[in-house]
Amino acid sequence: MRESYPRAGPALTSLRTWPYQKEAMPRNHYRALAIVADAEYCISDSAFSAGNVIKKAAGPVSCSFPLLCRIASRPLLKGEALIALQAAFVFWPIAFYFRAMITGIKLTKLRNAEHFQFMSDVLTVVRMPALQCEEHVAALASIVSEMHALSVSDPSSAQLDEIASLDDIRDDLIIGIAKLCEAHTYNPDASIRAAALTLSRDLEHYGSGIAMQSHNVESATITSILKDWRAKQELHSATNLLGMDQWLTALETANNNFVAKYMLLTDLANNTHDQMKTKRQEANKVYNELLERIDGFYTINNLTGPWEDVINKLNDIIGQYNKLLKDRAGSPSNTDGLAFAAN
Repeated sequence: MRESYPRAGPALTSLRTWPYQKEAMPRNHYRALAIVADAEYCISDSAFSAGNVIKKAAGPVSCSFPLLCRIASRPLLKGEALIALQAAFVFWPIAFYFRAMITGIKLTKLRNAEHFQFMSDVLTVVRMPALQCEEHVAALASIVSEMHALSVSDPSSAQLDEIASLDDIRDDLIIGIAKLCEAHTYNPDASIRAAALTLSRDLEHYGSGIAMQSHNVESATITSILKDWRAKQELHSATNLLGMDQWLTALETANNNFVAKYMLLTDLANNTHDQMKTKRQEANKVYNELLERIDGFYTINNLTGPWEDVINKLNDIIGQYNKLLKDRAGSPSNTDGLAFAAN
């Protein structure tokens, strides 16, 4: 039976000062401190060296946080046992970094299609009953399926053809009006020629190729032209002289139809975007929990079994997407450590 001695020593004193809630300390500190608890298994009545404990600490970490707390509150053994525990506490960072680690990735930097494909790639690796992560895998697969359904059945995509058709109609009309004005600048009637020149010069204020402008800019340009040509006396008289009322009415109708449909498309797209954002956040949460579980099983199963192979495959996938992000940003990405994902 072991002999008890008064509590003492900086190693265990330091351990007792840690909060006893797992969430209160960094995740890697929690696991690494557990190496000190592993040293407890090496303590026996026989004499031993600090090297034995350090060697043990460099091996599998197999204790829980409650056990760590119990060890921290136990009386210390004297002599070499105390020295060994203190040595293990000093060298736990070295032992911790000997093990395999899951690479981090900034998931928020991935675009929707990339994020969906990343999660799909992860699922191809983790669909193994031996991992004992079926619940998390099923949850992630369900969310990924919902993300796919959102992207495929995006209601805004069904409006794109109609938007393009309405845009073509107003493009043809504004081009026709410009060509009509240009043609009348060669009219033998001097008054019509002057009116056409007035309108042509006004169109020049909006730049060449109005029909080639972006959707919103073209909408604003057409609205401004219609307002000026009806409100300004000189321009209004010129349109009357050229008999352009039918052209202007048709252009106004086409532009209004386009704006209404485009606003509807924008609302639908925003709604889909919000839904996708929510699903991405849900996927990120389950992804992190899944990796925590894989990492935990890898730890408590003596760093053996299927988990190490899965971790290596996951790191290969993560490496590919980190390279994609790095190439896009043009600078090295900061993905070191065990922060699996930035939500």
